[in-house]
Amino acid sequence: MLSWRLWQALAQPDRDDPLIRRLSQADRPIARQSPPWRAPLPLLLLLILLGIGSFFYAPQLLMAAFSLPIVMLTLVVLSPLLLPVVAPVLGLLLTSEILAGIARERQGHTWSLLCALPGGALRANWSCAIGIAQRAAWLLPLRLLARLMRWLVGAFWLLMALLSLWLALSNPAALGDEPARILLLLWLGLAVYYAQLAQTLAVAVVCGLWASAFEWQRRDVAFVGLCLYLALCLLPLLLGLWMMSLGWWLLALGMALLLRECGTWLLWQHLRWRLGE
Repeated sequence: MLSWRLWQALAQPDRDDPLIRRLSQADRPIARQSPPWRAPLPLLLLLILLGIGSFFYAPQLLMAAFSLPIVMLTLVVLSPLLLPVVAPVLGLLLTSEILAGIARERQGHTWSLLCALPGGALRANWSCAIGIAQRAAWLLPLRLLARLMRWLVGAFWLLMALLSLWLALSNPAALGDEPARILLLLWLGLAVYYAQLAQTLAVAVVCGLWASAFEWQRRDVAFVGLCLYLALCLLPLLLGLWMMSLGWWLLALGMALLLRECGTWLLWQHLRWRLGE
């Protein structure tokens, strides 16, 4: 599958590829050596006094101050579960980055030279997309949170399997097939979780490369690429929601993922044809 190939390429990029190295290091700001700014001591004392006075004036703020770390900890724990919801926004950012990066190469008259490298135009497009994605600040946290989610689901699945085995050995008649259904749903949920992440990034990359293959005006390329990304993300989702409203949950998930994968594959095949490969 194209989306899984891209997910693996983002997780383990080819460090020997000169295009990936060139674009992954592009446009990174130079770290400044200026000393950090420090607030004056009177201002800090004033802020502390204002904070203490606000607690006496409104005691409910004290409860809010104690509940804030609990809320932050809850968000940190739930952040892996929220990745499929945040992934479309990250994919939109990746599409715009690919469109802007290739547009800069065209403007600098280097894109034709990159496509003339021994790997061919298609390899150059693929390497440019991987390199542009590698310089995104959100890619490493995304991978770490997805890996954390896999470990958590794997640990919970193992715990459920051991508990089901113990119950089956102690009282086989009272167990039934409910533990097997739960274990199967856990693996199915994890597969859908990774498919959502991988497909979103694949749609972003392919839409950015496909629109950049046309020698249009820069604003037209950006408009087509972003609209195409939104269409491939939203239309299968709307169809899946409509099917879920009819009660076909598993079929809706499978159909939405299949339609998005097919649309990405068709765009990739057209990109290969347009590049002569």
